[in-house]
Amino acid sequence: LGKNTTMNILIVISIIGLLMTGIIYFLSNRMIISRLIRLKDELAVITKSKQFNSKVTCTQNDEIGYVSNQINNMFNVIYESQTLLEERVQERTVSLEQANEHLMKEIYKRTKIENELLENREHLMQLAHYDSLTGLPNRVLLNNTLSRALLDCNGVDQKIAILFIDIDRFKSINDAKGHEAGDFVLKTIAKRISSVISKNDMVARIGGDEFIV
Repeated sequence: LGKNTTMNILIVISIIGLLMTGIIYFLSNRMIISRLIRLKDELAVITKSKQFNSKVTCTQNDEIGYVSNQINNMFNVIYESQTLLEERVQERTVSLEQANEHLMKEIYKRTKIENELLENREHLMQLAHYDSLTGLPNRVLLNNTLSRALLDCNGVDQKIAILFIDIDRFKSINDAKGHEAGDFVLKTIAKRISSVISKNDMVARIGGDEFIV
């Protein structure tokens, strides 16, 4: 072959090589760019939906595949962290519910005890200041009320009347009819005296068959 022919062949081969290289480079870029776009879209979907148990596509063992694996590993860490956090929140919620239930039981118990103490206190006050048979104020309440009334009258033009009532021959009623009949008489007398005094007056049983108005 002549020198010119050889040069022409080399030029043609060089051009063909450059074209092939360009085509390969172009196709490689298109494949890489398309994979990167797909990776970006998948990453956006997973991030927006927060479904971190999903995976991005990883089909080849190259730099993009390596990045895809790293992203999937990151998603695994986030998903496991979320799961652990949810479990801890659930455990904390259960603990708080149990503590609240225990607290409500304690409040109920304490309220019940306080109510019982209040009832016992009122019952003790009733026993301490009122006659158990007739329900009238007893000697203690009479003395307290009389003391306050005397202090109120001290230095003012006001008087207090005290009436002592004793039932004659009451012992004979107990002896002849029994204590039940005697108790009935005492309660009847208490009601009759209470019915004829004003709301500002007091009738008290101070013991036995003795009353004071």
